[in-house]
Amino acid sequence: MIIDTDRVRVGRTVSAALLVAALTVAPVAAGVASGTPSSMSAVTSAADVTVEEITNLPDVMVRGAKSAHRITYPSVAGDGSAAMTKANVYVPNTTRDDGSYRVLAYTHGTVGVGENCDIGLKFGTGGRYDDWLGPWLEAGYVLVVPEYAGIGDPSGHAYTQGETAAKNTIDAVTAARTVFGQLSGASSGRLAPGFVTDGGSQGGHTSVWANKVVDTYGAETLVGSSAFALPADIGGYFGALTPGIPAVPQTTSQLVMYVAFLLEGTRHSSDPDARALSDSPVFTDLARSLADESKDLCFREMVERAEGIAPGDLVTRPLMGTSAMDTLRRYSALPTSGFTAPILVQQGGLDVVAPAAQVYPWAESAKTSGASVDVRLYPDQDHGLSAAVETNALAWAESLAWPE
Repeated sequence: MIIDTDRVRVGRTVSAALLVAALTVAPVAAGVASGTPSSMSAVTSAADVTVEEITNLPDVMVRGAKSAHRITYPSVAGDGSAAMTKANVYVPNTTRDDGSYRVLAYTHGTVGVGENCDIGLKFGTGGRYDDWLGPWLEAGYVLVVPEYAGIGDPSGHAYTQGETAAKNTIDAVTAARTVFGQLSGASSGRLAPGFVTDGGSQGGHTSVWANKVVDTYGAETLVGSSAFALPADIGGYFGALTPGIPAVPQTTSQLVMYVAFLLEGTRHSSDPDARALSDSPVFTDLARSLADESKDLCFREMVERAEGIAPGDLVTRPLMGTSAMDTLRRYSALPTSGFTAPILVQQGGLDVVAPAAQVYPWAESAKTSGASVDVRLYPDQDHGLSAAVETNALAWAESLAWPE
């Protein structure tokens, strides 16, 4: 499933021995998850957005930022209802040569599904994003980091329902643009039109979805979408779940965690079939109980909770071939058409969580539909790619055609 992109590296002895067959041969889901279509961004004016400066708080700042701000803005929840979501906005130390700032929306990876799993006030802990996102700030990009609905607010997080996270991201950019003149340190430059999205794992899934959604939602202009460790077939990752798969120390706990997160996430979907998924007889009471617990346990705590639990104990029969599998694939699908801007995908050759064997067929389908997709493979890296992917993404973004 989708590994935490706070540099958690997947052990190469992962349960691939148990799951690799499904990971490499499962067909890529070409359908799209169903959200509530809307042509209007939820953000209509600066009055909709509240701003709190957080520059001086510990564990917030990223290298290259002059100031940091926490915004709360209207967006949409997974079930289509209104939500007040949150994002961090970082103003760079420097403008670009023409006196402007560009906008980067960084879509973060899996952190959890609970309201308490928000990352905004600890985004800079230990300088963990300095090498990753510092170069963007130093190049004059305003950094917008949305939490996604249900993380940091009580609306419920529809984990991997990509359309919702995409709308949260677009609304965050619109909100940041609307209040930019109010932000400390922003008076030295103007905010240029257009934005790029960039993220890994769940964030890569969201980044690509934003490319699909932006043409029909809001009024922002997307210049390009960068994704790394892209989960092109989330449903396929779970395809080999069957009774009897044992627990493997320090390996299968993440798989168990992802099942819990996914089942809890589907409960907040706009799709009635997805909302009922956790009640399917395919899943055991243990799976449902873990989903309940995941509302209070974030990534690392849920991994610890899942240690020693056998993946095979989460299902009553093989998941592949069931209606539950069909629903799961539809809910978490990655679109293959309708993109409006170029896409960069950077992928590890040793990634067993989001395998390249799934990414390449997805990319070919997207290209057949007219998309511009650049896939770059790093044969000796796994799901925890190095910070070089951001250096590459920045260079790629600089090469794109930005609006004047």
